[in-house]
Amino acid sequence: MYTGNVTDKQSISVIVMYITGTSSLVIFALEAKKDLWLGILICYAMTVLMSLMIGRIKRLFPDMDIFQIFEVCFGKIISKLINAVYIISAFYVVVLINTFLIHFIRITALPTTPNPFLAVFITFICIWMVKEGVELISRFSAMFLLPTLISIILLVVMLIPQMNFGNLLPAFQEGIFDILYGSLSAFIFPLGEIVVFSAFFQKFSTPKASYKVFLTGSAIGALVVFSISVSNVMVLGINLASDVYYPTYLSASRISVGTYLHGLELILSIVFILGAFVKSAVYFSVCCKAIARSFGLDSDYKFIVTPVGLLLYCSSLFFYKGAPDYTEWLKKALVPYSIPYIIIIPIITFIVVEFRKKKFSQLRQ
Repeated sequence: MYTGNVTDKQSISVIVMYITGTSSLVIFALEAKKDLWLGILICYAMTVLMSLMIGRIKRLFPDMDIFQIFEVCFGKIISKLINAVYIISAFYVVVLINTFLIHFIRITALPTTPNPFLAVFITFICIWMVKEGVELISRFSAMFLLPTLISIILLVVMLIPQMNFGNLLPAFQEGIFDILYGSLSAFIFPLGEIVVFSAFFQKFSTPKASYKVFLTGSAIGALVVFSISVSNVMVLGINLASDVYYPTYLSASRISVGTYLHGLELILSIVFILGAFVKSAVYFSVCCKAIARSFGLDSDYKFIVTPVGLLLYCSSLFFYKGAPDYTEWLKKALVPYSIPYIIIIPIITFIVVEFRKKKFSQLRQ
């Protein structure tokens, strides 16, 4: 998964598409209710700190991915245990994304299409993207980034006439615990997931470029998350926005300008599907790479992509029956499930790297 042919601009595009795509349909920090705007701002501050930590790690180990860094920091045995956490987590997230894609397409566009057919289509595209490598995923993201951002900007602008600022008032009515938990949930999904790119990207143009890539990508992604979440609450109100599965899709369906301009939810659907494929491909790549590193297949992970893809295909059909199932799981279990690989392991790795950086620099020399 060498990224020597990937520019920093393309790397930023992957991060933004990753955050934007699957974030385009939902509202974040809903636990903070009308103070969700504050929760997202706190979440962004947390994301900046994590970006700086990951950027620092990548700067000190410019030619390694995070799995190689784990082995240097913790040794072979502990690093394999950590890799197992990332394998299980990445695999499960791909299953969630693909399941979300299947049911979203069925609900909004193809209600009579069998789930296995959609699962085959989605799995095939994911396998193809991962086998082609980081370069393809990066070029794909760069190609669709501008149309995606323009579509979201137009959506938000066209929703302005329907926005009611009173839906965010009164402010500061929620308890500090609710606001902080809303911040944590938004950090876990999607902004804090930026730690995954320490495994996805092995190398940047320069060691210092890691800061630019992570900070710029997370800043643009956070702006999109903030705009979509706040706009949805101002249009739908906090109660309705909390009750529907796809609040942004509902908001977009209300847009009608004149006689001819309507149906903008179709554009939103395309934005979501493109971003979902990018996110699925990123996690799929990380899962395969972690497996390869764990079994000593350092530079050759592509031959395991198809077998893992077949497991993902089966899992996406049998894990969840529909939107109510995975939505309930996301609300109750996503935060505790994701804390180890998104928060705990990266922070411990950063601390170890900082305390032993002189020793590590001597080993590299």
